[in-house]
Amino acid sequence: MPLTAEGLTVTAKLREGAQTIVSSLSFRAETGSTLAVVGESGCGKTMTALAVMGLLPPNCRAEGSVTLDGKELIGLSQRKLAALRGREICFVPQSGAEFLNPSLKVSTQLYESLARQGVPRERRRAEACERLERAGLDSPETFLSRYPFELSGGQAQKVVLAAACGKDVRLLIADEPTKGIDRAGADAFLGSVRKLFPAAAVIVITHDISVASGADELLVMLRGRAMERGRASDVIARPRHPYTVSLLDALPSRGLMARPALRETRSSGCPFYPFCPVAENRCQAFLPPAEEEDGHMTRCFVC
Repeated sequence: MPLTAEGLTVTAKLREGAQTIVSSLSFRAETGSTLAVVGESGCGKTMTALAVMGLLPPNCRAEGSVTLDGKELIGLSQRKLAALRGREICFVPQSGAEFLNPSLKVSTQLYESLARQGVPRERRRAEACERLERAGLDSPETFLSRYPFELSGGQAQKVVLAAACGKDVRLLIADEPTKGIDRAGADAFLGSVRKLFPAAAVIVITHDISVASGADELLVMLRGRAMERGRASDVIARPRHPYTVSLLDALPSRGLMARPALRETRSSGCPFYPFCPVAENRCQAFLPPAEEEDGHMTRCFVC
């Protein structure tokens, strides 16, 4: 089990005072499996990933525990974290096309990545082609001479995956990797991740809960808290929390039964209370505890 988070809390210093962005978050990402972290914009998904990688903004602070293969990451020096990033911890951004340097050919950027990973010069071309093919690109030789602006969004994401792939990778974090890609492309991307990183734990951050159907585990976040967590197939087939139900109802296949965006509130109760169809008075006053049964966690008084 390479990654374990226990009580992860992220706070930010703002002009109006300190604000908690992620609150007492606990989860596991196991070797060879994919954890999908789902929630609407501003729920703390990306800040969680940045805390794990040690890349929080200067005004933010992480507390709690995050261990990778038993090694504590919270409080680790930037020098030691930098040594892990790009080798044991890899990050795939939202848009591969924006991440790649538009003025450099794909070959140049792949070779630079391979050089950092210690691949000898004479083996870099063959290794680059092999990785591109494993990432799902046919005729990989033809992609080496292209520039990023000559690639589709899905092709650019696969190039980024190929660059990140390495034998020492223990954790891959992908932030909205399927944004702007159709469902077939999203499924292909997740399949490529499994092929390229069979010995790593994978965390996929997304606002689209349908993407989670290709994951092993699913964590649903709202206002920095875990609202539901369990096997992805169970959570999607039998969602227990009303917020998870609302995310599923917003899918096109469910008729796009969307609700208004959550308003900013300072309530000490359940963050979904304003829109919950089964809420009780106590839901407004008190935060429901996280209760787990058979590996399925839910934070709700009534579900």
